Amino acid sequence: MKRLLLAAAVVAAINAAPASAQTFRTFRCSNSTVLRVIFDEEHGIATVVPFGRPSIRLQRAHSNGSVFRYVRRDSHELSGNLQEVHWRAGHADWTCRH
Repeated sequence: MKRLLLAAAVVAAINAAPASAQTFRTFRCSNSTVLRVIFDEEHGIATVVPFGRPSIRLQRAHSNGSVFRYVRRDSHELSGNLQEVHWRAGHADWTCRH
């Protein structure tokens, strides 16, 4: 039975539509927090997964040049580049590096 389920899962994975282009990055912040971020450029979304906390979905906002900016209302903001970001959650603000 387990082999049948495994075979069905493999076939489903092979036939699945290709995933959108996503970039996964891990950043360590100045307060020792670890952020995992999934950037989905196709949909203009960044999903921030703080270690041990629920994920936070942000929408791409207007930015200049090679610097990106993602926001969720006025409560969260992620801006920077793929090497260094500024993460704001509420009134707290940290610098995080890849």
